[in-house]
Amino acid sequence: MYSSISFDIDGKWSALKYFNIESDPAKDEFIEKGIPKILEILDKHKIKSNFFLVGRNIQNYKALHKKIAENHEVGNHSFSHPHKLASLDKNTIRLELKKTDDIIKKILGVVPLGFRAPTYGLNSDALSILNEMNYAYDSSYMPAYY
Repeated sequence: MYSSISFDIDGKWSALKYFNIESDPAKDEFIEKGIPKILEILDKHKIKSNFFLVGRNIQNYKALHKKIAENHEVGNHSFSHPHKLASLDKNTIRLELKKTDDIIKKILGVVPLGFRAPTYGLNSDALSILNEMNYAYDSSYMPAYY
């Protein structure tokens, strides 16, 4: 039997931003402590997973994100994790996706195949941009209250 486990690596700063509370994305204990613990558990049980990564976090925690990319699939989760991505204009969406795509390729040395929108909020513009960027899949659908 096969199963799929995936993680959105947003960080504490992103959750606080949702409530209009500012914090430093370069000092995020959720990322600093959480990612190593997740990787330890996955490694212990020999589980491969998908990690949807935020570009800003990759820039702030390069080594930690490189560890993810060593053994797991890496996907794009936008650059700044805008909670209402679907309400942004097409050019802003394109910048969010392209910037993280470039960061993943340059810093992690892998080509992202998939995308998951912040808060699973997606629109036809984002899908057409992902198609233009040759993404293999989108993983933004989740029945939720968003």
